[in-house]
Amino acid sequence: MARPLRLEYEGGIYHVLNRGNYLSAIFRSEKTKAAFLSCLGENCEPCEWSQRS
Repeated sequence: MARPLRLEYEGGIYHVLNRGNYLSAIFRSEKTKAAFLSCLGENCEPCEWSQRS
C-alpha cells in the first residue's frame, strides 16, 4: 500500500535531502556533485524554490 501524498502549503518551507545508506557518500566525484547541483538549480527557478547549500 502506497503512503498518502504529502500535503503542500502555500509559503511552506520544504527541503531536499540526499544521503547514502549508512551516511556513505552519494557522489563519486566533485564533477558528479556539481552536475546534480546544476540540475537542481535549473529546476528551482521555474518552481520558485530557493537553493541553499
